[in-house]
Amino acid sequence: DFTTLGWVKSELDETLHHAREALEAYVDAPDDVTQMRFCTTDLHQVQGTLRMVELYGAAMVVAEMEKLARNLLDDAVPERDEAYTTLMRGMMQLPDYLERLQSGHRDVPVVLLPLLNSLRSCQGQTPLGEVALFTPDLSVELPEDAPRAVTAPTLERQRTQWSELRLKLQLPLLAWIRNQGDACVHVAAMRQVLDQIANLCFTIPGRRLWWIAGGVLEGLELGLLNEHSVEVKRLIGKVDRNIRKLIEGGEVALAHGEAEGLACSLLYYVARAESGSERLAVIFKTYHLERLLPSKTDYDNWQATLSGRNRELLDTVSKAIKEDLLRVKEALDLFLRNPEQEPQRLVPQAESLGRVADTLGMLGLNVLRRVVGEERKIIDKFVAGERLVNAGALLDVAGALLYVEASLDDHIERLGMDDEDEVTGLPKGEARHISDAVLKEAAANLSKVKDGIIAFIESPWDHTYVLGIPPLLDEARGALGMLETEHLPELMQGIARFVHNELVASHKVPTTEQMDLLADAVASVEYFIEAAREQRPQRDRILDVTERSLAALGYWPVPAKQDMVVEPETTSHATPEPLSTLAVSEAQGPSRTDVFVGPPSSSVDETPTGGQVSGIIPPTATSAGGATVDSGSLPPHEGRPSEPPTGEDAELGQWVEVKKDVLVNVPGQGQPLTGFHKDLDDVDDEIREVFIEEVGEEIENLQAASEIWIGEPEDQSKLRDIRRSFHTLKGSGRLVGASTLGEFSWKVEILLNHILDQSISAGPSAQSLVRHAVAALPALHAALRGEIAYAPLEAIEAAADRLSIGKAVSAEELLLTQCASHVESQSTREWVWQVNPEVLTEPTAAA
Repeated sequence: DFTTLGWVKSELDETLHHAREALEAYVDAPDDVTQMRFCTTDLHQVQGTLRMVELYGAAMVVAEMEKLARNLLDDAVPERDEAYTTLMRGMMQLPDYLERLQSGHRDVPVVLLPLLNSLRSCQGQTPLGEVALFTPDLSVELPEDAPRAVTAPTLERQRTQWSELRLKLQLPLLAWIRNQGDACVHVAAMRQVLDQIANLCFTIPGRRLWWIAGGVLEGLELGLLNEHSVEVKRLIGKVDRNIRKLIEGGEVALAHGEAEGLACSLLYYVARAESGSERLAVIFKTYHLERLLPSKTDYDNWQATLSGRNRELLDTVSKAIKEDLLRVKEALDLFLRNPEQEPQRLVPQAESLGRVADTLGMLGLNVLRRVVGEERKIIDKFVAGERLVNAGALLDVAGALLYVEASLDDHIERLGMDDEDEVTGLPKGEARHISDAVLKEAAANLSKVKDGIIAFIESPWDHTYVLGIPPLLDEARGALGMLETEHLPELMQGIARFVHNELVASHKVPTTEQMDLLADAVASVEYFIEAAREQRPQRDRILDVTERSLAALGYWPVPAKQDMVVEPETTSHATPEPLSTLAVSEAQGPSRTDVFVGPPSSSVDETPTGGQVSGIIPPTATSAGGATVDSGSLPPHEGRPSEPPTGEDAELGQWVEVKKDVLVNVPGQGQPLTGFHKDLDDVDDEIREVFIEEVGEEIENLQAASEIWIGEPEDQSKLRDIRRSFHTLKGSGRLVGASTLGEFSWKVEILLNHILDQSISAGPSAQSLVRHAVAALPALHAALRGEIAYAPLEAIEAAADRLSIGKAVSAEELLLTQCASHVESQSTREWVWQVNPEVLTEPTAAA
């Protein structure tokens, strides 16, 4: 995975450019040794960076270049001109090598071997073989059936057994080296001894060398390495020396140094062996040796890149070819519009196509060269009168030239990745364009999934935020299924199934570990999509993380889909009773009333007078008798009662004041908005005053920009201005302690980012939300000034969250939820006439 190379590639190119300039300056003025010191310093920096990104083959070449540069400084190079040329060639080829890696090709250090040996030759050193640049990954786990000790034995016991086995190995080894007796018998005996040694070792470094060497000996035994028998004999001799190291230092002595180098050398011959050994095949697969040796096509393409046919050259040539093709197409178009022109006027176009065909041939694009050559022959026939000029024939020529352009773009993009001898189906450039579009849509869906998960956690655990996640994942699964990557659709289904079964259907609250595993699964798929868009090699390994995460969640293999759990209704979800049944009546007796002596209250005004929130719903109150009252017009709850009405016969009864409960619809303004957070008192007051002025200016900018954008939603520039203003309010607000404003602006900014990257549309819902968000800012501004202000921030933020995850929602609907009046129980007083008990009992007494 060469993702990290992209982070340092520009710096590497610039440093190599400086080194090349320093070398040129030194060649022009050999007395100025400072320039050569600059060159060696730059090369040393490049070498360190290449080792950091684990490009050891390229780092080895740069190390040899640095050594040659230092020898030039020390005047230790006899052929200085040849050394200058070789150094310059290395500085020119290395950027091309790195460029090819960055574009998605696998690392093939072997192609740098000619350059490496040229650098060594300038210093009088012997050339190296391919094995010097063969660097397999030795850290991989060995297969289960590889020889090993079940438990870690004691070192003293191991040493005794290893010493005995070494003696058993040396006898057939000596006879084999001296060509005495039957070679196959000696090789088989050595292989058995090495397997016995491996059976006594417990760690990977202790087992690795003997397992690989045993496989090489099996290849010799079967005649699969006859071409390399001399080199293998030398390496098996080194195996004996490493057994001595094992006896002296234990298994830890084989973890580094000569043992690792010997294992790499043996693996090189495993890669070069003919097929026919099951053990060699297992070793080959375990260390992924197919990635380290290039095919003939790969090698030729790499050599073409290092010989100068790089992206810069191809871009220049491609531009010239396209200009020629454009002129030809324009000429054909003019000829088609004016059929009275003579066919002789097409002669220059035929000559242009001839030059294009020759250029394509020089680049090795034989298929395109043949296509252009065929079209030239057709035009030649038009000119010679051998073929009738008509619209259909001219359109066929133009279509063929368009095909050439598309295929040429693909070649520039892939830089010779595949064989050009045969082209079938869609041009690869068009196929790549379609693939990019599919990957972009899948990435957009995963972005919405992440936003939904974040909103679910922050809510906290509001399951409405995860309802839309399974459909988004199913859409992404369908798109990613086009990539023909093993297990990818099933892995996506596993993620969707977890969300559906655990969060949507069962309505569970997940553990922290479950959420971490879910995040790892989603992030790894997202990273895989990014790698696929950039054509990175070995990207299938990324999905191993997805598989492990799903297995830990219990969703790999993917279980069955769970039915929705129907929860019983609770009081919080039940339909509210009618207000008339909830009101307190006078008949409920003294247990629900308090008696005061005083006058009755005035009659209730049935006209609603409460203030409205955003003009949505007027707040009202409902009395016990069903009359509609304004909550602000209710009598005071406490205070001295006034005098009772006069004119009644005190002998019949008396006025009493009762206190009773009334259900009132209260405006849904909620709590007053918070301005500056009190925990940040260290912020200077002058800074906050400046910030308040800045907020006022941003509100004016937002009001103007949002009005224009809502009228023209396709105006991306105005939308960017709106996003920039909310971003400013978010950042500045957090710095000065205006956390309410900062968090509100952040929610809106997230939504605007999704609109800008086209992951959600700028439809009526988004426009409505932006309008409400801008309308709420003056209230926030007032709160910053210390005034009491209200705004439906929670509803706007909830709408922004739901829109950001692709869920359709009406901002007005959420505003109604927050801003509409709600029922509260309040106490009021009322005068009632109470008849004396004596009056009620008089008829009975008379009887």
